Amino acid sequence: GGLHGINLTNCAGTFTVNGGTITNPIDNSVLISGGSVVVSCAAAIINNSSLAVRIENHDSGNVTFAGNITATNFGIQVSNCNGGTKTFSGSSKNLNTMANTAVTLSANTGATINFTNGGLAISTTSSTGFTATGGGTVNIGIGAANNTITTTAAKAINLDGVLANVNFATISAGNVPTEGINLNNLSASSSFVVPGAVTLGMAAGSN
Repeated sequence: GGLHGINLTNCAGTFTVNGGTITNPIDNSVLISGGSVVVSCAAAIINNSSLAVRIENHDSGNVTFAGNITATNFGIQVSNCNGGTKTFSGSSKNLNTMANTAVTLSANTGATINFTNGGLAISTTSSTGFTATGGGTVNIGIGAANNTITTTAAKAINLDGVLANVNFATISAGNVPTEGINLNNLSASSSFVVPGAVTLGMAAGSN
């Protein structure tokens, strides 16, 4: 494949993909950088070496990924977006990113980022599973398949300075040096729901 599966840099207008599969380009499967383009992508995304989706500096124009996402090594990154709604609505979002953070959302004041229809399955070894910091709204909704986070030796979830409405069926963080779950400076209307098991294991010598 090419460098990126889809590269939309400083684009306007509308971009629609009705199906198909984006498989293992050299770099990001989908890169949206700058501009105001409205994106609707129903393609399945598979990436075993780089980010499945990278959105940055995209301050207006809604983005929807309706296809399933499978990522190994790296996952999803949304940063410095000051507006618009970014939605990941596929029924399966399987992110097994090992030593890298599976979902990174940073400095998205004014933007709303949705993970809908469940199926957000995150697994890492030595890096945080899901992190959202520095503004914006983050919604993680339920579906037919559960939302789960499992880390071997890292924090499971880090939410700091956002409005978050989050629902995970289970969370497991093993051998963490500090906290397994960090919730800090969340907006008053935030909610954090885990109806199933929460398993947190502290590393030897941790306080």
